[in-house]
Amino acid sequence: MALQAIRRAVLGQTRQPPNYPTNPTDTVLPVYYFDDTPLLRNCVECWTLRINDPLDAEMLRESLSRVIARPGWRKLGGRIRMNSKEKLEIHVPETFTSERPALGFHHDTFDVSIDAHPLASKFPHPTPDRPSIQDSRSDFTALGVPPGTPLSLNDYLKSDYPQLTLHVVSFTDATLVSLCWPHITVDATSLRDLGIAWSLVLAGRESEVLPMLSAGEDPMAHAGDNPAFTKPYALEKQQVKGRRMYLFPLFYVLDLLRWRTLESKILFLPRKNVEQLRNQALDSLGKTSSPPFISEGDVIVAWLSIVVASALFPQGSRRPFTIGNAYDLRGRAPSLFPIESGKGAYVQNAVLPCWTIVPAKSMHNRGDSTLGTIALALRNSLKEQTTEASIHALARLTRVAGLCWSTATVRQRQLDLHLLYQLGQS
Repeated sequence: MALQAIRRAVLGQTRQPPNYPTNPTDTVLPVYYFDDTPLLRNCVECWTLRINDPLDAEMLRESLSRVIARPGWRKLGGRIRMNSKEKLEIHVPETFTSERPALGFHHDTFDVSIDAHPLASKFPHPTPDRPSIQDSRSDFTALGVPPGTPLSLNDYLKSDYPQLTLHVVSFTDATLVSLCWPHITVDATSLRDLGIAWSLVLAGRESEVLPMLSAGEDPMAHAGDNPAFTKPYALEKQQVKGRRMYLFPLFYVLDLLRWRTLESKILFLPRKNVEQLRNQALDSLGKTSSPPFISEGDVIVAWLSIVVASALFPQGSRRPFTIGNAYDLRGRAPSLFPIESGKGAYVQNAVLPCWTIVPAKSMHNRGDSTLGTIALALRNSLKEQTTEASIHALARLTRVAGLCWSTATVRQRQLDLHLLYQLGQS
């Protein structure tokens, strides 16, 4: 009970949230266990794409609406409700109409170049010849999130607003296309699948849109319950238990109070610099006939972790340093997701964490071998913790604990605005 009270205080949850009247003709679909978590409930996302061409906003709206109107995909057009057991549900209209559309839509037009607009001209941009740190300004949300868009779970519950909002901002030479959604609806891989389906409809190839496989039945319903997978989780012995379960959220709250304001920046790394980092890491591991594999992602995370550890911990610190990664379960657990990615789309949240624990003092040492050693440790953790047996083991621990892994590890933000992609660059 104490943990639940702390969780409600930290995440802003209420016991009796507002609930918009239900429609008896709606189809009621469940929000799955790994979707309906405290973290995801309190996370509304917005991704903004910049396309360096003027696009037809109505064509964008109509094509995305057609995707959502397809069988299975209709779940994305449902409304979020909470039942008497405080479980979330998706109520899908029998027919999408102008009164109850498949998605929210808003369109703004500026008869100027995007580079002449006082705010849009400040958007992050590639610097191909050098790394750069750029501002991630909070006022960018004005161009990504239209007025009236739900910003929290309560906003959805007390309205009949669709889950997805499409916001198009047109300039004479460019278009900003933003999609806002509650995180209980999709993860990044699902958003990719939605983008592919949307692109196919735009291209007149609607017949190629993959079927949506997880509308009414949860592929992860038996994650952690499969008797074929009983191997313990690799880090199970390091699970927080006993009185530490109460100390952890206490320190978490103190951390929130200490760091009330976060400064957000965007880091741009040209490909050549990433390749240099990876080559440096591989060289530090020594020349062998069969060098170990480390990805560009391993190297970037290792490099950033070394920078952070060097700033936070003194030399010789005896504290452990934990690096968290998230990985997609699709393709790694055929017992849960048997259909290959090219034959169907599992649109839901299917992500678990992977942890790498290293001594802080080894991170602080910026010797020639440090980057490669940390990158290899990250790769080995991924190899060990992303097997199908490990997936079931962690899912089993998650169910036993009754908490989503992420509720105690990720700082809450009601709205994230990601300005990650610039398309159409010559």
